[in-house]
Amino acid sequence: FLVTDREGFVKVVRCLADEFLTDNDPRVHLNTRVTRIEWGNDCVCATATVGGSSTRTFCGRYAIVTFSIGVLQQLQEAGLEFSPPLPEETVNAVNSIRMAHYLNIVVEWDTRFWEQDIVFVGYVNETDGRYFPIMHELVHVENATVVCMVITDTLADRILRQTEEQNKQEIVIVFNNAYNLTLQPSNILSLFLPDWDINPLYFGSYSNNPVGVTNETFATLLKPLRGRLFFSGEALSLNYSGFVHGGYLSGIDTANYIVTEIQSSGEKGITKAFIFNLCLLMITTVIVTWTLVL
Repeated sequence: FLVTDREGFVKVVRCLADEFLTDNDPRVHLNTRVTRIEWGNDCVCATATVGGSSTRTFCGRYAIVTFSIGVLQQLQEAGLEFSPPLPEETVNAVNSIRMAHYLNIVVEWDTRFWEQDIVFVGYVNETDGRYFPIMHELVHVENATVVCMVITDTLADRILRQTEEQNKQEIVIVFNNAYNLTLQPSNILSLFLPDWDINPLYFGSYSNNPVGVTNETFATLLKPLRGRLFFSGEALSLNYSGFVHGGYLSGIDTANYIVTEIQSSGEKGITKAFIFNLCLLMITTVIVTWTLVL
């Protein structure tokens, strides 16, 4: 699906945030990276690095972890530790899910050479899809010169590890072959590649369930550890994994579950804003973010 609203997805986030957050709200901790999570029978504590230097610890009766499946599969590479380590059944369930590698490459040219009113262009070549099989316009205005190219899986990994000049050379080959042109790398004004696949905060674009993932897999990951540590996010949405609204709905489900647990146990301190907070966290898919019920 293409989002043509110039404000993008951030518009949704801002609408939710406006319901319960204020400017520079102290409840939101930016530039704060969780490095260790200690969980037990009574509480959960998270140690985080603030601004890349100082350390701070957050503790609460319950915690909701929204790390991506990619991060949970590569804890050491992500610089993250659980203490005690996650149970074997949880680790096995995490490893049974696959992270998709879906790379959008944004290319700005010095001139427009493709047709107006073109939504998608499919390009097939003899090298097993190596050269960007799908292209579409990113800016929907007349005479726009920006296109978005899509490549996936191991081919996306290869592109991310090449130099910008190497990628420009390959992109020029694609367009020259598709449009019978003689473009040069210098005709590309700018090139942008998001690094989700190799970024230790994500290690992938979104979850993708292979053959063998069952309802039991979801049940294992949705089961709170010692009744205190919860996992949530798009990967745990049974019907909409891999989608933004899957993360949104997963956040609501997890919030409601904890609210019920707190109310049945007689504990106090829950508010309506807590549920909205979860929804916001799931939509933004900030992998290093987690929520504590203090």
